[in-house]
Amino acid sequence: MSATAVGPTPEQIELLRAEGERRRGQIRAALRHPAGLLQHVACIDAKTGERFDFELENAEEGWYWQRGVLDRWIEHPLSLVLKARQIGITWLGTGYALWKLLAHPGTRALIVSINEDEAIKVVCRLYDMYRSLPEHLRFGSLITKPARDARPSTLIEFTFPDGRISSVIGLPSTRRAGHGETATIVLLDEFARHEYARESWKSTFPTADNGGQIIVISTANGISNEQTGEGNFFHHLYVNAENYGVDVQFLPWDLHPDRDEAWYERNARALPAVDRAEQFPRSPDDAFINTGQCWFDLEALG
Repeated sequence: MSATAVGPTPEQIELLRAEGERRRGQIRAALRHPAGLLQHVACIDAKTGERFDFELENAEEGWYWQRGVLDRWIEHPLSLVLKARQIGITWLGTGYALWKLLAHPGTRALIVSINEDEAIKVVCRLYDMYRSLPEHLRFGSLITKPARDARPSTLIEFTFPDGRISSVIGLPSTRRAGHGETATIVLLDEFARHEYARESWKSTFPTADNGGQIIVISTANGISNEQTGEGNFFHHLYVNAENYGVDVQFLPWDLHPDRDEAWYERNARALPAVDRAEQFPRSPDDAFINTGQCWFDLEALG
């Protein structure tokens, strides 16, 4: 006697239908705004092994303010962020680049960091974020470089079913970093510490001029002569942002939802003034003037 095939029950059919609709809704949300994708990403801190997630959909969540940062990036081709440490902005910038790569096949992203090791770290962050996504939010893409599930060094390529390729390249800050490269988005990470910041800005600027984006992210590291640009070029961009057409955001230490004045007194106050101003600034003036050597005689100005 042969066994009779039994099909799915009406309840199972309904569950499958609901699951399909849920996934389609997630895909629509992820294509519409980077928050829709990043809500499904897991981030692993390489130093502590701690896992954390983005909170970009619920306005009641303590990290929801990061959505406003994303909105500003979407709106402006040239963006600069002066930030405190450990508030997740490099993670957010990396996630935004990942969204561009996946939601817009054919995107080319450049990540320029202090040195090659730091550039590789950011590229690996992007790789791990991609691997953490559910399959349907990879939009049919496959990693074709590096091959065989190897961890990347400075290059990742994503190949889509229609043959289009998105790619991300990590570069160290050098005199020719980004020179001759074409890109849709450039992330200049910890830009105030780039040895060749002015050269990197000059070589990547055509990206924005051709319809792409440049996002500059850094803590402060001293100041410049505002007129000539001599000194720290990150500061020069910040104070001349309007002339350069750059949208500026300052993100202070207390945006971290677990920090308050008691935390500041207990942690930040224990640092020397220069380190405190760099890592946990209260204002842009605090960040810039109290870090590095000043190009003006403050006592004479006083």
